[in-house]
Amino acid sequence: MLRGLVASLLPGDTGALIHQTVQWYGAFGATPYGSLARPIQADADAQNEIWMSFGVTEGFVGVWEFDPDGVAQERWRHLTDSRFYVSGPLDMDGDKVQELVLSQWLQGVWVTSVLDAGTGETRASLSGYVATVGTIDSDGDGKAELVVSKQSAEELSDLSELRAFKLSGGELVAIWNDPIGRAALVGTADQDGDGQDELVVVRDASGDGVRDSLHLYEGR
Repeated sequence: MLRGLVASLLPGDTGALIHQTVQWYGAFGATPYGSLARPIQADADAQNEIWMSFGVTEGFVGVWEFDPDGVAQERWRHLTDSRFYVSGPLDMDGDKVQELVLSQWLQGVWVTSVLDAGTGETRASLSGYVATVGTIDSDGDGKAELVVSKQSAEELSDLSELRAFKLSGGELVAIWNDPIGRAALVGTADQDGDGQDELVVVRDASGDGVRDSLHLYEGR
């Protein structure tokens, strides 16, 4: 686990301490108290790495791994001094290696980037949209698609235009002809067991600014 100043590695069968790494997060202006690690598959081996983000308007996102002695090693880390959100992990190309998605407010526009979890390099990016917490597999091919919210201001709107994008040839390509307007994503799931995900959204059906109707949409 990663908490506060110390990264501790504990085996699941006994809970005995293997190793702890002091100041695992490296040089940073504040101590990231309460930050929790989450597992990610950043390469093709059988060992999970861990990813973590800290902060809202200033902070970092990165991936760490434990060496054979249980010492936390930083793979990569991005520092940011603007508002940001991180979602994932997800596998957008079906290679069993996962990606992270970083949305940042940069020079007056939201930019959403798909990051290679192994290197932190940007694989594709999209302007004017913020990643939601939802992903779908619209056609059952095992490749996740990213559901995003169209946003034009630093403070996010509760109701916005929703679209879904797939990773193709180094670009994010829209998979729907028309967006879902004035909506907020609640969740995604395969509701009918056909291997293709649907989206559950709330919408402002009456136009009064209140999210007063629940809808189920096909993902494809």
